[in-house]
Amino acid sequence: MRFSDDNQRDGALARYEQGLWTKGDWSMRGMLDIYSSRNSLDTAPYFNPSSDFSLSVTHLTEQVLRRSQSSSLLHRLYLTLGAYNQSGFSGGLVGAVKYEREYEFSDVNALLLGAALARNVYDGEGVNSYTLSLNYTGRF
Repeated sequence: MRFSDDNQRDGALARYEQGLWTKGDWSMRGMLDIYSSRNSLDTAPYFNPSSDFSLSVTHLTEQVLRRSQSSSLLHRLYLTLGAYNQSGFSGGLVGAVKYEREYEFSDVNALLLGAALARNVYDGEGVNSYTLSLNYTGRF
């Protein structure tokens, strides 16, 4: 990515996802994420580490609560734990707990509600965040 202040960020993200268990309306999956980035500008007024790296593991449990021919209702729970390291600062643990509820009203309309609590690390300091989300998808 190239920014208007001439900073250039090079980044890479790799994910491996594996089905762990499925029975009836329940399923579980595991995900391994590896992320790294490098930035060319040292004096940016925004969070811009010269280089960073993270490794995390996520466990996802999903249950289908109701399914018909064209609609469904399901919910998901994500549990994430990992490590983050930024050059020039001490590393730290990162993690998240995320809950989603998805309503598919038809083949073309869906609503996703979500809430998450996460811990990230910026410049060696742990920071907690809380997120509420509402997403509508309309396909045509």
